[in-house]
Amino acid sequence: QNVLSDYDGKLLEGMVSNEDALNYATVELDKEQTELLLTKSNAAYNTQINDLLLTAFSYALREMTCETVIHITLEGHGREEIDASIDINRTVGWFTTIYPVRIELQDKLDASIKYIKETLRQIPNKGIGYGALLGYVGNNLPKISFNYLGQFDKDGGKETWNIVDEDSGNTLALENYDSNIINVNGLTIAGKMQFTVASKLGVQNTKHLAQVFKGKLQEIINHTLSQTRAYLTVSDV
Repeated sequence: QNVLSDYDGKLLEGMVSNEDALNYATVELDKEQTELLLTKSNAAYNTQINDLLLTAFSYALREMTCETVIHITLEGHGREEIDASIDINRTVGWFTTIYPVRIELQDKLDASIKYIKETLRQIPNKGIGYGALLGYVGNNLPKISFNYLGQFDKDGGKETWNIVDEDSGNTLALENYDSNIINVNGLTIAGKMQFTVASKLGVQNTKHLAQVFKGKLQEIINHTLSQTRAYLTVSDV
């Protein structure tokens, strides 16, 4: 198995079609697939949603780069339960976490899910503290960013705040240069899981990456639901 990796993005840089042009593709699961992925698929290996999402996305990247070891910059909102003694219910906003993750795909899908699950469990405090300890100077993170924002409609339609599809203007300064080659951002809204894949790899490669990502998500749903029992891994015991 190839244990080399593309941490600094040199391999992907060779595939960039236009340094300044971002191409976009979307991934969407229907309501049934979304519900199965969020509520049923985790039972097979006692996983969390990011374990399965990153497994699917890593297979999609392997399709493009032929690498089995992949480095991803994982971004989170920082509002997960990290310490039961810390109550953040009366706080507003996110405590954004950004940190690198090394993912190594295994020979079989079930082994990859378990391996990636264990890899993510070994990250201290789900990434909080990385920036304070090491900082973000010099673009020293992998050139692939992945961020699943979570469910925005968990209250069954009774929420008083709603996401609207309206232009909010520029959210970044024009001087802020994005050094990433691939950015993936997703959320679940109106019962459907949606991802936007933005890349500098050209229109066709960007669309292909999104298509393979969706296919792998569907494959993971089918695989996990086909299991007749649950399996524990090291972090569970």
